[in-house]
Amino acid sequence: MTQPVTYDLVLTRGQTVRPDGVHWEDVVIRNGRIAALLADSSHLMARRRIDCQGKFILPGMIDAHVHMGRYGQSFADDCRTESGAAATGGVTSLIVFLIEPGSNRATIPQRIREIEDNSRIDIGIHAVIMSEEHLSEIPACAKEFDISSFKFFMAYKGKDATYLQGVGDGFLYRGLREVARIPGARVVIHPENMEVIEVVREELEATGRTDGEAWHDSRPRLAEEDGIQRALLFSEHLGVSITIPHMSIGSGVPIVERHRRSRLPKTGDVTVETCGHYLYLTKDRLAGSAGKVNPPLREQRDIRELWKGLASGSVDFLGSDHCSFKMEVKGHDLWTARPGLPGIGMTVPILLTEGIAKGRLSLPRMTEVTSYNTARTYGLYPRKGIIRQGADADLMVLDLKRRVRVSTGMLNSHADYTPYEGFVSRGWPVITIAGGEVVQEDGRVTETDHRGRYLRRFSKRANRRTREPRR
Repeated sequence: MTQPVTYDLVLTRGQTVRPDGVHWEDVVIRNGRIAALLADSSHLMARRRIDCQGKFILPGMIDAHVHMGRYGQSFADDCRTESGAAATGGVTSLIVFLIEPGSNRATIPQRIREIEDNSRIDIGIHAVIMSEEHLSEIPACAKEFDISSFKFFMAYKGKDATYLQGVGDGFLYRGLREVARIPGARVVIHPENMEVIEVVREELEATGRTDGEAWHDSRPRLAEEDGIQRALLFSEHLGVSITIPHMSIGSGVPIVERHRRSRLPKTGDVTVETCGHYLYLTKDRLAGSAGKVNPPLREQRDIRELWKGLASGSVDFLGSDHCSFKMEVKGHDLWTARPGLPGIGMTVPILLTEGIAKGRLSLPRMTEVTSYNTARTYGLYPRKGIIRQGADADLMVLDLKRRVRVSTGMLNSHADYTPYEGFVSRGWPVITIAGGEVVQEDGRVTETDHRGRYLRRFSKRANRRTREPRR
């Protein structure tokens, strides 16, 4: 006689959210995947049931803009701490930037081992292209490691250059041409005109200004507008798909819309990302180096236009651009401090508070901008990005009635400050499930043997596990 199946976890009496709407259904989980979506699961045997009455179940956020390993601790240590910080905010998958002065191809195997030994959630890699060696390795990164996205910096030249190295137009042209030869690959281009920035910054530094707004003023919107237009033009003529990351200016939205309407036939697609800090923080919100980020924090008019773009579909998804800084490592002097903000667990609370609660965004649209569109852009759909039978059981359970006052310690990050200190969230991800395992519950990162896997992102290999779930 066949033994009845015992399922690992069942979420009952909740409302699941997909781009097509909100549904009353129980989510049945087995072996790390969604086994069924049922109106009533009471007849099933399960190791654990979670009553989600009054709550909403969404796909876990895919944060495709994360930095690790250069912010005060090793990449492996960041995998441990920041995967917990991600889970705290309902994030179940990351794509991190591989920033290496030497060979990307030689480094990636070690990063994959560190991901699968240390992270609580799944992690993929964007390869950053800064040198001739990096450029020559693009085909190998795609073929051997299923990396489908390659980042180029227009900024970070001259005084701006550190471990990040910007590239000139000739190198960018050659790099995009190489990526265009790989079916399904795309480029991510940091769009700022560095020559304009260097002129303005030199003049501002000479005045002795160190207020928080000085960093905004040193990187004028003209520089970002020009960078966006040139990045789109390059990608169009070279026939490569492109993501414009971390859009900070409201005026960037119509630039992209005009391009989408007029682009050449048979060119790649264009997606736009913004970040939580550009939807809430302004140039005068944080003093000194605490708010230093590239592109800089802008103004209320930009926040309004970015929210409109997010609601209309002009802006496709969000990333955090997270850096796990302690202030000692970041630095306190405005002009020499390292740019970047911690924020890996705050994107969902910002969307709930500034978006859902204020009527700027619906829950179905929220699933698109946190998960569905990101998965489709970066080769993870349909395994991720939607609640459906057979998909990875990567989920967050939202309590829209929960009020949470944010403080640094509750975010479970290596960072020792948050730009959102005192922010009161109207709603919170009270449970995070990654690969069918509860990895966060009521703000506590749970102890579990579950480890994430490295995300391969081409064709059928995007759906292949490199490691079976631990039982």
